[in-house]
Amino acid sequence: MKRFLALPLVFLLAVGAVSASSAFDALLNDFSSDAVFDVQYFDEDTNVSIGEHNFTIPKGYGEIDQLDVNLKVKNDSQLVKLFTNGNGDVLVVSITADEILNDASAYIPDDIPYENATVNGQEGLKWNQEGNSYFVYLENNDAIVLQSQKDFNFEDMIV
Repeated sequence: MKRFLALPLVFLLAVGAVSASSAFDALLNDFSSDAVFDVQYFDEDTNVSIGEHNFTIPKGYGEIDQLDVNLKVKNDSQLVKLFTNGNGDVLVVSITADEILNDASAYIPDDIPYENATVNGQEGLKWNQEGNSYFVYLENNDAIVLQSQKDFNFEDMIV
């Protein structure tokens, strides 16, 4: 059985946690709107810790704090962080505890072609789906899924 953590699923889960539907609808309609959320954009590439993992978020992006959600999905702990650059581009980092599967391909939907990839020393799997780019890898008993709305160089994010 495969577990699927796609951008639409993450957004649906985040919507359930947020419950402010009008603000979230506005966010989905226009990520470039600074009026929806108070986002502080980074003046330089910035290191952030998410759970026990470190990432570099590119200059010009900022964290959407109001959508910081810590979810329980089928007894697995999942941490999701979203970042936007104010121009409609969004980066999503999803970390799910994975002490059992230990298989990155379990996080890719069926019938989606993917390729083995090494990104900044991390071996994982890369694929594109419906205009979104994904990279999933396993580290310290966690499955980490990076998502972007465009072809993004995840090399710059993984520390």
